[in-house]
Amino acid sequence: YFFLLGGKNDPRRYSNAIAVYDTGENRWEVPKIITGNPPPAREDSPFAYDDATKSLVVFGGWRQKWLDDVWTLNVAGICGPPYAVESIQPQSGPYTGSAPVLITGMLFHDSSRIKVKFATKDGKREMVVPGKYEDETHISCKSPNFEKHGAVEVNVAVSIDDEPYTVNECPYQFYLNTSAKKCVAFGPGLAPKIEVGRRCTFLIQSKDSAGHYRASGGDPIRVVISGPSGDSQPPAQVEDTKDGRYKVTYSVPVAGDYDISVFVDENPNDPETDSEMLVQGCPFKVRVHDVWAPNRIIGITPSVKPAMEVAVLDGALTVIPLDKEMDLTGEKAEAALFAKLQHQGSTASGVGEAAAATEGEGEASASGEGEEGAGEEAAADAEGAGGEAAGEDDKPKAPSLAWTLDAANGRWRLVEGEESVAALIAKFKPAYTQKAAQIAAFVKESKLPAELADALAHPARPPANLAIAGAPKGAPAPGVRSNFKVGMSDGKLLVIGGTTPENKVLDDVWELNKKGAWSQLYSADISKEEAKGRITDLVDGNIVELRPGSLGDALEVSRKLPVDQLRSWSAPEEANRAMIETVTMAMKEKEELTRHLTLTLSQADKADGADNLQLLYKVKKADLDIRTRSDKIDLELEQLGETLSYLAAVGALPQDAAQQRAAKLEGFVEQWTAAKKGAPGVRKAIKQAADVQGARIGEQVNAFKAKVDAFVGRLHESPMYAFDHGVNSSYQALDTFNREVAKFEQEVATIKQSTDTWEMSDALGPANTTISTVREELGLIKNIWDLVAVVTSMLDNWQRTLWADIDTGTMEEECKIFAKTIRTLDKSVRDHDVYKGIDQTVKNFLAALPCVGDLKSPSMRDRHWQQLMEITGKEIPLPFPEDFALSHLLALQLHKFVDDVGEVVDRAVKEDKMEQQLAKLAAVWEGVEFSFDRHRDTEVMLMSMKEEDFDTLEENQLL
Repeated sequence: YFFLLGGKNDPRRYSNAIAVYDTGENRWEVPKIITGNPPPAREDSPFAYDDATKSLVVFGGWRQKWLDDVWTLNVAGICGPPYAVESIQPQSGPYTGSAPVLITGMLFHDSSRIKVKFATKDGKREMVVPGKYEDETHISCKSPNFEKHGAVEVNVAVSIDDEPYTVNECPYQFYLNTSAKKCVAFGPGLAPKIEVGRRCTFLIQSKDSAGHYRASGGDPIRVVISGPSGDSQPPAQVEDTKDGRYKVTYSVPVAGDYDISVFVDENPNDPETDSEMLVQGCPFKVRVHDVWAPNRIIGITPSVKPAMEVAVLDGALTVIPLDKEMDLTGEKAEAALFAKLQHQGSTASGVGEAAAATEGEGEASASGEGEEGAGEEAAADAEGAGGEAAGEDDKPKAPSLAWTLDAANGRWRLVEGEESVAALIAKFKPAYTQKAAQIAAFVKESKLPAELADALAHPARPPANLAIAGAPKGAPAPGVRSNFKVGMSDGKLLVIGGTTPENKVLDDVWELNKKGAWSQLYSADISKEEAKGRITDLVDGNIVELRPGSLGDALEVSRKLPVDQLRSWSAPEEANRAMIETVTMAMKEKEELTRHLTLTLSQADKADGADNLQLLYKVKKADLDIRTRSDKIDLELEQLGETLSYLAAVGALPQDAAQQRAAKLEGFVEQWTAAKKGAPGVRKAIKQAADVQGARIGEQVNAFKAKVDAFVGRLHESPMYAFDHGVNSSYQALDTFNREVAKFEQEVATIKQSTDTWEMSDALGPANTTISTVREELGLIKNIWDLVAVVTSMLDNWQRTLWADIDTGTMEEECKIFAKTIRTLDKSVRDHDVYKGIDQTVKNFLAALPCVGDLKSPSMRDRHWQQLMEITGKEIPLPFPEDFALSHLLALQLHKFVDDVGEVVDRAVKEDKMEQQLAKLAAVWEGVEFSFDRHRDTEVMLMSMKEEDFDTLEENQLL
């Protein structure tokens, strides 16, 4: 700097003014702020500069005489202190303050007295905050609250130990805080319908509290996705583009309905205030559907077995279910060898070493010591694992069945016979070798790291990390997995699914290009049930999935996922294409809306309701739409405008096309604004006619309610609720009532259009609820009669069962199922007679069945049946005729005499045992011989028998 003091304005007038020449800017300036009393005017004063105090020292000078005085002027505010400010980060912040900033400069020194000044360019408005020394080139602080001064640009200066502030320029922009309700979220990721596993994007345009675009980033954005995915939902990624826009990327792993909520923290630097607010329009409703296309299965399907050999042969997916592993490609044996070598600490890590170890190559010692010996031992183990060295008894039998699937039409073909299947098996290894060669060529051309190349070549090995060593931090990669599928498609390598080290089955697709960059094409969750027995492979550009259905283990479910479709999702231009498509549809919709509103409202004066009732309805409906849909339509128009601006900014739309659409959109906005402004006048113009029609609608609703109430009364008096009314008669009554309810529903829909338009929905509400209740009740009653029809039909069939064919065990099991089904019926029907009747019928039958089973006892005699008839007071034919059936027996109403039947049967069983015992005794004693001898000289005869017969007598004594 060059300073100039005093001089002469004319020959007789002296000056004491001071001027400064900035050599850097090459210009003269007058210092803005000088404090204290200046020295008297003079000329020819000698100067000196005191660097310690940053002051000019002026001695004497001439004013008609030589002056003898000394003056000092502190010019630190011009020259600055010995340290300087260079830049500040961030360069902007909210005018509410408290934002952390970092000042970069030179020659800072530590001190407890550091001040940072934020001052406007004119120096009239300023705020000072304490600073903190970080190092000699950095000082940190928190921005001041600048609300009272507004959102303006300021200059930042630093003072240490009360020295003058730095003087070099360091701009900082205060801005109005972002307002969540002013921000606009838009883009294809907020479309009403998206796909599972697809990486969707949408944008957020931030705006401040005045509705102006934010030109910088830094807003804390949080996106919450709520839906069926629950805890498995990956977090959304928010990218700050530093221009006021934020790009949100997310994917949903489970199909279903979701809410997407976007939060903006309007004052993130105030920890004591909860300032996180929802962006306007939240939550956005999104329905996520499955992207897999189902295949219609034709033919006999294979079933899942412990070992499933799968290969793509001649364009068809070939499946050979096995009870034991056969390793038709040799891949599993090689994987087992690799694991063995790793376990033994072998250095053989590549395919070449493993193959060499397998072949032995004659290098190993006889004792098997060293790495070569380990390799031979591992090879032997691997050979055993592959089935080559298994014992004869354990060796898998040659399969005689195989299946091939034509993925294009879903047709399964069964291949039978050992020779035919062997011909297929012979193709397995060449197909595997060919695919391995393609992968090896890709690996070589792409110059992939050896570890990744080895993992891709052997997906059956233990879990391997598929990330590329040395890739940029945060670069996407499949991560650690095993048992994944590898395939080539259009010169790129695909990795499909696999299993994590935690045994979680993965349902995703990754693509690796020749530049060594991974990209995820698809990612979803799969349940344990769906993963069980699941098979996936790449067939003709489609990922084909096979898995068992809901019943059994047959592979009856087949789906496919086109790889080209997945690639189109991740194409950079796809999001822009989707936005252009959305804009086209939205522009058409808004054009129709504004044209309809403009035309309809312009005819309001003709809507008197007398001669043109239809027009009155249209005008009233248009007015209702404006009032109830105003916020939604405002947001849609704003989203449309933001989308057009974005597409034009990124060059997705030609400039002229963007301008044409923007102009057209502006016309829609003007028409919509005019419609909103004119709506109150329209409302006033049709008020009288609308009130008259509203009264008519009220009368119509009251008449309808009375008619519905009368119908309900007639319904509940119907005999179809009685069990004795019968199935057919009840079905006829149900059909009649159902037709009447259908007419009521049509009438409700018609009246509801009027009540909704006149905002009288509450008046129709009770009648509408009644109709819905009646519809539900008829459904419940029909369910009961459906069950009655099934039960009575089954009981009738059983009652015709002949006596000899009665199987009470089977009947009892079926009856228990009926009883359980009855208990699951809705509780609201349990008071109806039909429910009580069928419930009691089944209970009676269940109670009678054990009696029937007991009465089938062979111990029953006619006398016992006679006793049973006396007990029950009922008659049955004795002896039983040939057509004697269960119905004859149930006529005794056995369920009422369960204990009595038990006693009769118990007596019959006991008597039968006695009869059997007596018959046995008669048979034994029929052959016993008695001898009679005269007792001495008397006439008395003594009876005797053999010794063994005496033993029999003792055994057969009856007490």
